[in-house]
Amino acid sequence: MGWRERIIKTLVDATTGKRLDLPTDAYHGSRNFRGQEFKTFPVDQSGTIDRSLGPHFAKDPALSSEGFAGLPYDYNKWLTDPDKSQVLPVRLPPEEAFLKAIQKDHFPQDDYMPLWKRLQTDTNAIETMAAHEAYKAEPDFLQYTLEKTRKIPKDEARALSRAFVQGESARLPGDEKIRSLHDTISNYNLLPHGDDNKQRVVDLARDAWKGQGYAGIKYINTAPLEAGAHGVKDPTSYIVFDPKDIRSRFANMAGDPASLASRDLLRGAVAAPIGLGGMGSLFDESKYEGAR
Repeated sequence: MGWRERIIKTLVDATTGKRLDLPTDAYHGSRNFRGQEFKTFPVDQSGTIDRSLGPHFAKDPALSSEGFAGLPYDYNKWLTDPDKSQVLPVRLPPEEAFLKAIQKDHFPQDDYMPLWKRLQTDTNAIETMAAHEAYKAEPDFLQYTLEKTRKIPKDEARALSRAFVQGESARLPGDEKIRSLHDTISNYNLLPHGDDNKQRVVDLARDAWKGQGYAGIKYINTAPLEAGAHGVKDPTSYIVFDPKDIRSRFANMAGDPASLASRDLLRGAVAAPIGLGGMGSLFDESKYEGAR
């Protein structure tokens, strides 16, 4: 048995042809998905660090349908025109391959509130984590940010950046508290200015996390019009760093080693019950009951 065959035997079920390394069911809602692969977009196109880390997916199909896809330019038109939105059922890496986002619970005593209402916003939490990882990878980047955003003199910024990166707590000028790097970033929104610098955060953080073996980030969606949309029971969501780790629910590997590295959602399909275009539809719980 050659190495190609051994790879396939390890990662693909011989009976179904499904990738064994992509066991997590998830959904992606979109108003205008085109093509047969997901892409990552730079900060100057996506607008935020968390969106540039990779495409986002929901654990609950209702969130993708009523939330993500259900936020069109004209809601009434969307209800009567299914071509304007679609929900794509996909398979992702196992749960343990996702780094869990650190989202502070602001109101732990108010347990009558839905969890997503109590937590730090997912965008803020993920951007804080990404900056933390980027600054650890490049202390000079942290020094530069302290100089530019906090107006801290160069020598003092250098000393602070080295202390933070070495895991020590420190105090910024004018701050009454001694804080860790993560707390400092969170409390002072210590993100660099400019799309190029924010893109640097994305690239450094994603490379570091991938090097640690993570395929993406798992977080609780906190957007009211998404997590709070009709029918949503679970606001758990995922970011996937590499589009090759995403497959249509209907893809079949067919023993093709090249498919493992492909970004094509249907790459290697022997028989797809419905084509990619047919995967988009208004939310209908019955469509997904058998796939959960």
